[in-house]
Amino acid sequence: MSKYLLLVFIVFLQFLSGCSNTSDSSSGITIIISEEEHITDHITANDLKNDLIKIGKQSVAVESWTGTLPNTEKIIVVGTVGQHALIDSLVNNQQLTLSADLPGSRGGIWAKTVFDNKTIAILAGSDVQGTQYATYDYSRDILGVDPLTYWTGIEPIINPELDVYNFEARTIEPPQVPYLVYFENDVDELANMKKPYLEYDWENYTQMIDSLVRLRYNGIEFFDMLGRVEFYTRPGYKAIRPDYEFNMPLLEKMIDYAKQKGMHIQIDMMMGRPFKSITMEESNCWREHKQKWIDTWTYYLTETPIKDADIFTLRPRNQVLDWPYRSSCEEDRVQVFNEVYAELNNVLNQYKPDSVRVCVCYDDGMELYNEGFRPPENFIIAWPDDGWGDFRLEPESTDGFKFGSYMHAGFWLNHDVHDPYPEKIQQVMTDFFERFNGDHYLMVNGQTFRLFVINLEAFSLVAQSPEDFDGQQFYRDWITRYFASSAVNSNPEVNTSPEVNNISVVDDTVMALTRLHDAQFDNVGYVQHLWEIKMSVAFLMDQPIQRPDRTPIPVSFNDIEAIIEPVRRRMTLLEDAAAAAESGRAKIQDSTHFYHDHIYLPIKLYQDLLNYNHDLHRLVQLKQQYAKTADQELLSEAKSIIATAKTHLATLHNRRQQGDLNERWAGWYAPEKRRPNNGFPNEADLQNIEDHLNNGWPTTVKP
Repeated sequence: MSKYLLLVFIVFLQFLSGCSNTSDSSSGITIIISEEEHITDHITANDLKNDLIKIGKQSVAVESWTGTLPNTEKIIVVGTVGQHALIDSLVNNQQLTLSADLPGSRGGIWAKTVFDNKTIAILAGSDVQGTQYATYDYSRDILGVDPLTYWTGIEPIINPELDVYNFEARTIEPPQVPYLVYFENDVDELANMKKPYLEYDWENYTQMIDSLVRLRYNGIEFFDMLGRVEFYTRPGYKAIRPDYEFNMPLLEKMIDYAKQKGMHIQIDMMMGRPFKSITMEESNCWREHKQKWIDTWTYYLTETPIKDADIFTLRPRNQVLDWPYRSSCEEDRVQVFNEVYAELNNVLNQYKPDSVRVCVCYDDGMELYNEGFRPPENFIIAWPDDGWGDFRLEPESTDGFKFGSYMHAGFWLNHDVHDPYPEKIQQVMTDFFERFNGDHYLMVNGQTFRLFVINLEAFSLVAQSPEDFDGQQFYRDWITRYFASSAVNSNPEVNTSPEVNNISVVDDTVMALTRLHDAQFDNVGYVQHLWEIKMSVAFLMDQPIQRPDRTPIPVSFNDIEAIIEPVRRRMTLLEDAAAAAESGRAKIQDSTHFYHDHIYLPIKLYQDLLNYNHDLHRLVQLKQQYAKTADQELLSEAKSIIATAKTHLATLHNRRQQGDLNERWAGWYAPEKRRPNNGFPNEADLQNIEDHLNNGWPTTVKP
């Protein structure tokens, strides 16, 4: 146990002893735990106490079971069978049906019974995670506490008279997928909310973990917070934080907190880490540097917080940078990674014998698997999507392996604006579970978390019970929960009844989000358009695309012409999305600004970018036409378009600077703090385009 975890545990025990004085009030609520239980059960009980206080309950205590019920009006027993004497007594007396096998791991129950002539409520689990789900589901469904309240701003209704016993007995069935892991990757905007940049602010991090647990994610892979190579090597990141240093104490603290909340810790055993790394030369030839790889894994598992993980993954790719393995010593890739995984398995058997092992066949790893690569049989195979919720390839055979998947709630190419697709999640995941028995593991890439909560929740529900998940109905339920329920009152200025408003706002919002998804057809999102803008700028300047420390890329008219019509189609779809969002927003009192920030703003940001992109496309077309005709009127038209482009560029920057209306997220969209992939449009580029035009466009036609 780390010093941080020990300190938290001591403080927590002091807190419990200090809060017991309220149990003498006969009108209060006492939550009974057991001193024998895991600290996670204690934290869960305290979360329930805080949730009860949120709805207006004034006298709530958490006490350890002593053998006698306290003198309070309501009693809620929270705990895990086999670790809580009162729960075990009720089971032995056949007042509860609960065991480690019934309902089973990660399952639990709600129940009411009589003990010592007093009615008591029980929220209990077959294991610690089952206790969590029983308790957090109760908070959501009975108390009305939003699992995402920190991110949505929506607080539960104050209702001090609510009867905490007013529920029906329930069995919380274990999730079908045993490991639901959140992948913290491409987290830039969330990690840049406060300085030092590229590190989580502690409040944001802990609130993310808390929400993930309530959504039934039971694992997290630390990736960016292990110190990505890009953070200290790439110019875009050096501009954000030139003095980047890896924060080992923060990593230890984050791991401890996630473990307290009942989460598995997952680590990718790639070896591009700031605290110890192999060189690029060593990463390109396994045969000559095998021992260095093994020594580095051993160091991670003996000298770093990685030793605290219980799930270990590896991608059959380059082990410093996430790109294909290109051997510098003429090796066969299939043979290389058959050996690599066998050796890693040996190292894990020595230092982490009980760990779960996962082979993530990301990108070209799928081809490698289909060409014959096979890890040891105790590895789960995680089959990856294409970043957009579909599978680019399928496994040609499962060969007796347990299969799972690596999916994306968001992807680096739609990093700034989400692509909501719960219906696709239903179709793709249920098919994969059925055809490939692929329900043994699911890792979900959440990007910056906040923008991708729709897909994150959809993945959680399909992992819980694929048969019960309906993507279309989930859409409507999700929107109703936040925008057409008592959580957000109807706008009294709209001359219709609240009931009509509720139905209408759901329809409007479904349309808005559906069109936002439709606008990203062919797997093209916001960040891809930033690259398209670089293409247009390069063409208009008669230059290739310049890339620091990399080969310049020439751009032709044909390259740009191929994307002009698709951009126009996307603009039309976004016009429909914006109109629907504006209609929906007008029908509610958006007091928390969640509708503006999560529905309306992303659509407008996308529109702003495409308006500017479209301006540049018009200039590209004029430039090509001028090269053929030397028509001077085309130059005048081009200057007029540049004036429009300046206005659109100003709008693009202004809206991003203004960003969210919820002050908690002020600065999120500031261009200087965004993830630097594909750059961002700027006034200097547009001025250079104008200067180049004024100096005279060439009259030589380029293909």
